[in-house]
Formats: sequence, structure tokens, C-alpha cells
Amino acid sequence: MHSEPAVITHLIGPDTPALRGDVLHTLCAQPTPRQRIVSWGRAPAWTARQDIGAGHGAETRLRTVHAPFGATWLGRRACEALLAEVGNGVLHVWSAAALRWVAASLARAGCAVIVDVELPASLARLARAIGRPWRDGTLRFACPTDAARRRLIATGARTDDCVLIRDSADFARINAARTEGPRDVLGLDVSDFVVLALPPALRATGTFAATWGVLLLAQIHRKTRLIIPGQGREVERVRRLVAACRQEWLLRTPGARLDLYALLAAADVAVYLPPAAAPLAGVVAAMAAGTPVVASATTLTTELLRHGHNAWLVGSDRPRDICRRILDAMENREQTRRQAELARMQAYKVFGRRRMVEQYTRLWKNVCAGRPAGAGIDDPARIRAGALST
Repeated sequence: MHSEPAVITHLIGPDTPALRGDVLHTLCAQPTPRQRIVSWGRAPAWTARQDIGAGHGAETRLRTVHAPFGATWLGRRACEALLAEVGNGVLHVWSAAALRWVAASLARAGCAVIVDVELPASLARLARAIGRPWRDGTLRFACPTDAARRRLIATGARTDDCVLIRDSADFARINAARTEGPRDVLGLDVSDFVVLALPPALRATGTFAATWGVLLLAQIHRKTRLIIPGQGREVERVRRLVAACRQEWLLRTPGARLDLYALLAAADVAVYLPPAAAPLAGVVAAMAAGTPVVASATTLTTELLRHGHNAWLVGSDRPRDICRRILDAMENREQTRRQAELARMQAYKVFGRRRMVEQYTRLWKNVCAGRPAGAGIDDPARIRAGALST
């Protein structure tokens, strides 16, 4: 075993989420260890927007590999060639589709393999598709939430092979966004009360429920405005709902014009209402930006948030209850300000980029040295144990 990886090969795919791309971009900006990026199949659209690999040397520039006719088994030769290139380095997989592609060849690979699991949906099916490498310690797993880690272990992954590495926030970008006038770009007035539905905009993250809650709120406060970031099917679904209610004036859909930090700078409240497990990167960014958060009280969100402590939580997905909770945040301004400031202080302590980079670097060294994946990596956000309390 080698204690230092020769090179880190990041393997992404069309299904790699954009918020994981932000993590990848941060890691690739580091001078050591050497890193490179390979996309299995069509590269996701966010790679162009985030300029993945640019400015970090020729090795980290994006490269793509394809299977003939899109058939995974026909791409085995390309897969084995890639694994041979990795050698005694680390293959870090950021895509379920790419993991299926390399799985059949992992038994003959000499490299360490790490799978970054943001939201382990359909884990049982994926575990069956991967087969033996899932169970015999060939794979190690990095998870941004404790819920994802526990679900992996319940599906059959070994406890020692699963490590929790929280998302981070770009504090420099947060400070810059405040000076860029994002409200002007979005056509918002200084008197508007602006609600941002945190990304990703999906059914699973409660974007549609948030829209219903804001539509009700607009009947009470006509200066209410709603921002839905990103693009895709759910954004179009929201547009149709707002049009059917004849309240197009309240909706802003900036697409890719503004990043999440600019949208947070424009918002008075950030809303995140997943009914179950969902990514927390947007919540971390909102906490770091000091934007008040209204969130659903799920097991996942309560890893970071407490009602009346650093956020407003709602226990129902009914539009009336969502509207009432946003109204609480609007009308109890002093409490909302205190909660947001506490969340910002907590984020500054535990969600720094340096900490995240150090933890990933330690993970790479651990797997190369044959140590448990999480050796020396502690979770800085153990809210239930009081680590985030002040």
C-alpha cells in the first residue's frame, strides 16, 4: 500500500449533480495532489458553467470517454484502459452511471476506489448492480450527510468504509455577491420580500410545495416575490402553476445567469422543503450567507437546523402551514435576524473550504495506506451532541 496517492482521477457522468461539481471544482483548485477529471459519457452541463478544470494545469482539464452506442458493456476496454492509467492512485467516482460502468472491472483494478454519494436513492438496486465490490471492501464511500452514510451501511456497505465529509461554503464568494446588486439584475425593488427556493429544483426537494406557500403569502403581502433557480422540468412546472394562478409577476427564474450565492444575497428568506432525504449543500450555503432559513423538519435537515435556534422549521407540506411559517420569519424580524446570524457563525466554524479539502485529502491518504476510510476525520456538525450550539 502507498500512503500518498500518485494521482487522483475524478470520474463524473451526466448524472453528477451541479452542487457536487462545486465540491469537485474546489478540490481541483488545490496544487497537490495531482488531479485529473474524466467524464463517462456526455459531460453534465454545469462543467461549462463552472469552468471545471480550467486554470489548474493540463491534467485537470475535462476529458470524456464513451461506450459505443451508449452500451456500458461495450465500453469495457475503455474502462480497463482508464483503470490502468489510474495505476496506484485513487479513482474517485462522482456518478452512479459511471460506477456501474467501472464495477465489472474493479476486481482486477489495482487502484483504490472512492464513491461520493450525495443522495443514495435506490441503493438496494445499485448495490445489486455493483455486486461483489460493494460488499468486499473494494469500494469506500464519502457522504455529505449522516443520513446518506447510515443508508449506505444499512444497504450492506461496511461501516469502516463509509466516511462523513460535510459540504463547504465559499465565504469569499458570499462577500463578493453582496456587492454585485443581484436584486437589480432580477428586477426586484428594495421593498420586495424575496423568497428563494433553495436548489436543486426538484419534486424531491419541495420546490412545488414552496411555490404554493408563497402564492398564499402573496395574497397577504403583495410585495412577495419568489426565486426558483436553475432549469429543468420542475422549473417549468412551477411556471405553469404560477401562470394558472395569474401571478406571473411574483416569479423570477434566473436560470444560469446568477449563482447560488448571488441569489442568497438577493433573498430575504431561503426555503427548503424536502419531504424526505435530499441534498443539504444549499442549506449550508444559506447558513453561511446569513440568509434566514425556513425548512421542513425532516431527519436530514435537523442534522443542521433547530427550530427557533438557527432556523424556522415546518412539520407539514401543506401550503397553509408553509405560508404561516414564512410569515413567522417575515413578521418576527428580530428573532429571524438572530437565528440567521447564529447559523452564519456556526457555518463559519464548521463549513470552511479548508476543512473540507483537508478531510478529502486525508481520505485519499487513508485508502492508499489501507487504513479505515474515516480514520482521523471527525464530523464538525454534530448538532445533536451540541457541537453547533453556542
